Amino acid sequence: MKKKITILVPTDFSTASRSGMRFAIQWAQQQDAKLVFVHILQVLRMTDWSDQQFEAFLRAERTLYSRRLRKVADQVCRPKNVSKENYSIEVLEGGSADITLTELGGKHAGIDLICMSTRGAGKFKKLFGTHTGNVILRSDIPVVAVPASYRAKPIERILYATDLADYASEISRVLEVTRALKAEVIVVHFPQPGEARLNPALANKIWQKEYGYPVKLHYETPDPDLSIADNLQIAIRKLKPSLVVMFTDRKRTLFQRIFYPSQTENLSFQLKVPLLVMGKKE
Repeated sequence: MKKKITILVPTDFSTASRSGMRFAIQWAQQQDAKLVFVHILQVLRMTDWSDQQFEAFLRAERTLYSRRLRKVADQVCRPKNVSKENYSIEVLEGGSADITLTELGGKHAGIDLICMSTRGAGKFKKLFGTHTGNVILRSDIPVVAVPASYRAKPIERILYATDLADYASEISRVLEVTRALKAEVIVVHFPQPGEARLNPALANKIWQKEYGYPVKLHYETPDPDLSIADNLQIAIRKLKPSLVVMFTDRKRTLFQRIFYPSQTENLSFQLKVPLLVMGKKE
C-alpha cells in the first residue's frame, strides 16, 4: 500500500498565502495526500492580566482563529472537491511563525512536506529574511516555496537543478517525494569548461533501471557572461517545469551560489515557479 503523505500548509489569511494552499491542493490531487492547514497565533499578554484572564483570552482567540481557518480551508478545498477527510486545521501559538513551523516539523514525525507562499518576495535575494526563507534554511523537512502569483495547474514536469556532485542519492530523494506525482523528471546540469560529461542516453538507461522511474539528463550550456541564476532562469523558461528542485547545505553548492552569490554577480532571478528545497544529508 502506498504511503499517504502529509503536507503542512501555513497561512496568515493573506491573499498571497493562498498560492501555497493552491499548490498543496494540486499536489494532493495528484497523490494520495493529507493536507494540514496551519495558522500561527501570536498572542501578547498584557502585564496586568492574571493567569485566568490570559487563559480566557487565549481560548477565545483560539476559537476565533480556528473558525476563520476552517472557513478559509473550506473555501479553497470545496471548489477542488477535496474531501473533508483529507484535510484538517490547526491553530498553534508561537512567538515567530518560522521558528514555530520549523519546530513543529521537527517534532511531528508524520509531516512529509511543508508548502508555503513566498508572500511576493519575487527575487531570490529578497526571499531570505522572510518566514519562508527562514523555514527553508532551518527545516529538516522538504519545503516548497510557492510564488504569490501561482495559479493551479497539473504538476507535469520537474526540473532538478544540480552540480552533479551527489546526484545518485539526490535523485533517489527527489523521487521519494515526487514519484507518485507521475511527472517527467529532468536532471539539469550546467557543465564547466573542460568538465567530463556523462552520456545522457546511457545515464537515462542506467537511471531507469536503478530507480525504476524515467529520469532524463539534460546539459544546458551556460552563457559565461551571465550569472548562474540568470542561466537557470533561461533553462526554466526553455523547459517550462511545473516544479524546480534544489538541494542545500552549508557548503557553497549550486543552491548557495544562486541564493548567496558573490558581490560581482548580478542576481535578478525571479521565482516564477514553485521551488522544492531539500537539505543535503550530512
